[in-house]
Amino acid sequence: LGMKIPLLISVRSDPQIDYAPHKFLTKRMEKRAAGCVFQTKDAQAFFGERLQRKSRIIWNPIDEKYLPENRKNADSGEKDGGDIVIVTVGRITFEKNQLMLLKAFNRIKDKFPSAKVRIYGEGEGGDAWKEMDAYIRQNKITERVEFMGQCSSLEKEIKSASLFVLPSNYEGMSNALMEAMVMGLPVIATDCPCGGCATLIEEGVSGFLVPTGDDEKLAKAMERVLSDKELAGRLSENAGKLSEKAKPQRIYEEWKNYVEELTGNYGSGQKQCMEERMAKQEAKQEAKQGAEQKIIALYIGSLSKGGAERVIINLADYFQHEGYRVLLLTARVDKEEYRVPEGVIRLITEPNEKELAGGRVSNFAARFRKLRNIWKQEQPDIVLSFIGKNNMMAILT
Repeated sequence: LGMKIPLLISVRSDPQIDYAPHKFLTKRMEKRAAGCVFQTKDAQAFFGERLQRKSRIIWNPIDEKYLPENRKNADSGEKDGGDIVIVTVGRITFEKNQLMLLKAFNRIKDKFPSAKVRIYGEGEGGDAWKEMDAYIRQNKITERVEFMGQCSSLEKEIKSASLFVLPSNYEGMSNALMEAMVMGLPVIATDCPCGGCATLIEEGVSGFLVPTGDDEKLAKAMERVLSDKELAGRLSENAGKLSEKAKPQRIYEEWKNYVEELTGNYGSGQKQCMEERMAKQEAKQEAKQGAEQKIIALYIGSLSKGGAERVIINLADYFQHEGYRVLLLTARVDKEEYRVPEGVIRLITEPNEKELAGGRVSNFAARFRKLRNIWKQEQPDIVLSFIGKNNMMAILT
């Protein structure tokens, strides 16, 4: 059954949500995975010592357009005539808890008559949005809250904001928070599982942390920052220093070094297997190219425009430029998704409708066979899997 292809998994969110309900599969994953990338020490500590010992903590890379050297000639964004603008960025979901921000804002709105809240992210019309819309109408703050939708030019849109707030119930390592800090915005975030915000923010130095779900303490922190320009300036300056720790090239090199360490650890016992795989590839490619290239398969559910999806797209592009043959596996193709870099091979893991005509068990079996057949046919040197259910399916296949 075993193909002896090393599997590198990546935990991107709160393990209590993704892994605690699946104890058997989690234990199997801890045993069988060649390695694991975590974003925070809190996430790493959830798992057993076996997985911790062979794991690494690697931050998210910052999108280069947010780096200071790339924003010098950017447009200044919309001017607000001196108004106070509080922004948050993220899909409108209960998980992101933008309602907490609205409740906190409602507590301080009379002290800051010119202040407004702008919410960036998709999700208008969903259940979380409907709850927020009802709260806005009930508290008569319609004129002071703006839903901005998804935006591809946040580096211009929010650069002049007075304050960035991340009110999430749980996060991995928030790209939105990192980007706001690199841009030099004062930030406040919840001290939520699994420790991503606390990893990024030095309390009182580069931002403030408040308890998850506590809109009263969030309101007090917001009032403190908005009332003290000197404090806001100091937070901004210190937050901007994050860029040195999260520059893309530095992060991608950490991934590459770990991948090469794992493939190297499969050593002489795997040498013959690797030679056989390369021989099979030569039949499909030019002989020279097939002999030189290592193959990495990146596996994720979709390429919809989320944080993990963006990271995996950038990794695909990076590994390709480093000389790898890159396979990018997703269950489906979405209408709104990141563009696959030219030269990266896209494979769809979801069976067709005819193959999924049975019940729950037979449909699972069809998905299992489809993914396993891809591993057999492509014979990658290593598989890199993102997010809980994908990690477990990768282990099983």
